[in-house]
Amino acid sequence: AVLAPLRHPLLLAKELATLDLLSKGRLVVLPTVSWSEDEYAALQVPFARRGRLLDEHLAAWQRLWEPGPASFEGEHYRFHDVWLEPKPY
Repeated sequence: AVLAPLRHPLLLAKELATLDLLSKGRLVVLPTVSWSEDEYAALQVPFARRGRLLDEHLAAWQRLWEPGPASFEGEHYRFHDVWLEPKPY
């Protein structure tokens, strides 16, 4: 499991894609949000928005893992003309 809202979607997408490529497609990821407010408070991430943050992560990952460049406009995250390599296996 990975607490996606506690990481930036660009960095996490890159790490997951690299791990998936190295494992030849065997990576299984369970993105989740957790129930512990303390984890969010420690990183100053709004606990009440964790579901919306995860939704944006999933949408951003989908764009990033398609042929690039990728752009995304969300409520919490935005990026334009980003090239992410390597792509997942």
